[in-house]
Amino acid sequence: MTKINDFSQYAALRADAVAGRETALREVAEQFEALFVQNMLKSMRDASFGDALFGETGGLYRDMFDQQVAADIAAGPGIGFADMLVRQLGGDRTAAPAGDDLKL
Repeated sequence: MTKINDFSQYAALRADAVAGRETALREVAEQFEALFVQNMLKSMRDASFGDALFGETGGLYRDMFDQQVAADIAAGPGIGFADMLVRQLGGDRTAAPAGDDLKL
């Protein structure tokens, strides 16, 4: 599992991308999905009235928890955002079934 705050991993990821390895695109898409989910969780938390039990001191721990939840979601099957990015950027064409992804 990759951690969002581990900045040493980005140098290796950049080297993989420069070398043209296809795994780099998938890894970047998963990290972007994790950041997207993290921002989504943060926006949902900001829209609430807050937690009266812990007050302001619990904010740091809540943010750390949200970061870990977002990383875990993206490391698993995710929400499909990483698959869409890989397809759109010309990576793995078998990442998701072909056809209309949005069914209304």
